[in-house]
Amino acid sequence: MIYSNGKLAGVLFFIASTQFVLGLIVAEALYPGYNISQNYISDLGIGPSSLVFNTSIILLGLLSLIGIYFYIELTTLK
Repeated sequence: MIYSNGKLAGVLFFIASTQFVLGLIVAEALYPGYNISQNYISDLGIGPSSLVFNTSIILLGLLSLIGIYFYIELTTLK
């Protein structure tokens, strides 16, 4: 099955953002005493939930870069 670059870029952006939100929720649940109104989001990157949060951030960046590549390929073909 062959997908267009636009669809592939869109799917990658959707997966990137969805996995980040889910990773953020899991990291918040694993961090004892974490409170959204009292802690910064960066606290999740150094606390007990750092593995989940940092992996989610790395995946967000990688999937976004790959999606940007396919989006640029789409716009330069015209």
